[in-house]
Amino acid sequence: MIGERKQILALLIMLVVAVHFFGFEVQTVKSTVEIIVPSDEYRTIQEAINKAPEGAKICIEEGVYNENVVINRSVTILGRKKETTIIDAQGFGSVLRVTTSNITIMNLTIQNSGKIGEDSGILLFRAENVTISNCLIYNNNIGVLFSAKSNKISLVNNVFKGNGWGVSLKPDSDFNIFVGNTFKENQVGVVVSSSYNVFYRNNFLNNTNLQVQFLGGVSNKWDNGVEGNFWSDYEGEDTNGDGIGDTNIPIWGDSKPLIEPWSQVRMYMVNSYCVVVECNFTVASFQFNSSLNGLNFRITGPSAWSGFFNITIPKTVLDAAPNEWRIFLVSSQYFLNVTQHTKITSNNTHVMMHYSGNVAGYTVYIIASKSLPSQEKIITCIELLINKREVKAGELLVLYAKLTDVSGQPLAGKVIVFSLLGESWNKTEVTNSSGFAMTQVQFLLVGILKFRATFQGDQDLYGSFDETSVTFKPLSTTLVTPSSINATQHESLTLIASLKDENNVPVKRATIKFYIKSNGFRESIGSNKTGENGVATLIYEPTKTGVFQLIAVFDGEGIYAASSATSTLVVSPKPWRLNYVYIIFPAILLATLIIYLKLRKMKNKL
Repeated sequence: MIGERKQILALLIMLVVAVHFFGFEVQTVKSTVEIIVPSDEYRTIQEAINKAPEGAKICIEEGVYNENVVINRSVTILGRKKETTIIDAQGFGSVLRVTTSNITIMNLTIQNSGKIGEDSGILLFRAENVTISNCLIYNNNIGVLFSAKSNKISLVNNVFKGNGWGVSLKPDSDFNIFVGNTFKENQVGVVVSSSYNVFYRNNFLNNTNLQVQFLGGVSNKWDNGVEGNFWSDYEGEDTNGDGIGDTNIPIWGDSKPLIEPWSQVRMYMVNSYCVVVECNFTVASFQFNSSLNGLNFRITGPSAWSGFFNITIPKTVLDAAPNEWRIFLVSSQYFLNVTQHTKITSNNTHVMMHYSGNVAGYTVYIIASKSLPSQEKIITCIELLINKREVKAGELLVLYAKLTDVSGQPLAGKVIVFSLLGESWNKTEVTNSSGFAMTQVQFLLVGILKFRATFQGDQDLYGSFDETSVTFKPLSTTLVTPSSINATQHESLTLIASLKDENNVPVKRATIKFYIKSNGFRESIGSNKTGENGVATLIYEPTKTGVFQLIAVFDGEGIYAASSATSTLVVSPKPWRLNYVYIIFPAILLATLIIYLKLRKMKNKL
């Protein structure tokens, strides 16, 4: 037994030494933990939250959960289906109480809180960065209560119905955003006592006492700059057909009220058939024109925001051969043919179209033939062409713009503005007799750059523009160091690295990092910048002997790509050198010792 213990002890010691010697490293791979409720381990939502690690996703199956839930850690609460995944407080306390930050709550019905004090469907207490989306919040004292400085909360696409107050914002609960929510048949839709909150694309429908109650706060916004909210008691008119009310404003603080309830998906009947339009902006003024064999609708939203539209058209309403569809974006200034940029698919019964890009502020025309909507001005088409899709930084790029009228006839003598989006550069050229304008550019830039050619239009012609992207790649570089370097321990030497680009031009003011590599480990020994000749130097004094790898690294800067170089560094021990000190000093000691011994011997004789 004693022998076995000694063997085990010896093995353990060897294992510890081996682990230490080989330097094993344990890495932790983080992944999102997913917890299902109910399950054998978690029968209630609260049990799952109590045992969940930070960042876990708690997936709640369909059913009714009679709980008062406290969310005190950063998790995602995700219901399987909002209509049938129900958390019910049964008239006591708050349904959900959120007491920490970085939480997401989605796809739930939250109902039947208590009816006193701060009892709420969701009570936010000192919470930040919480998202509540796609929830049905019914029959609570307060739907969602923002208390104790609950800031930066997002409420998106929720329905508040039959609550005392739909939402209550207490003082100091600021910088919250409300988008796409419906407040319906609550006693009060929203109670506002805080500041710097933003509301747009919400629907306020028949809240019995007040749509909004203002108790305090400043600088609350009720639109996104273009689109406000829908109010069931708004009685103004849309005088220009953009879907935004123009008279009897503001209403409840909203100067840009929506004429129709907000929905991303809208349905329009044409001869008893349904045309479906999906758009992330406000859609208005839908019209079907049988003589034109087409339809059109207007899109309103912030022009700087990215947009899209999807439209599904029954073939009994419009149908055409694939090459006969024409899709235009029309404004007071531009008439843009976006047919080539629109994805068009079909089945036996419907045609589906998708377009994404800058759509806000345009009327969309979809024509099922080669005919065009009648216009007082002549429609123009511009096409931006380039000689290369990919160029190196600093390489010459040629831009061509071809301007024609809608029939394809070239337009001569027209001013074309070439511009680089996101940069201040622009260049003006005039079309020749063939309708072409041309310019050449060189940019010391790297990345995907978008160019635009614009014809502003005039009293007889609509303007038009076209865009295209070009990839500017960095210049490759070559870093050179001596193939081998001999050095002496504890003696300084100068390391040299030379950097040039693919055109053999020295790269100035670039940072070169130097490393020594031995036994698989790389140690930084310093860095320096290249001079006007592209050369960087570093003074280094080796402290160990042996054969090493010297690695010089350029990480890439500006328009230059990264590169590296490796040398062999041989460090020899410092040689022993003959020195008079090594001879004289021992000789003196030896002579002194001899004299001492002789004197002692003489003393003994006396």
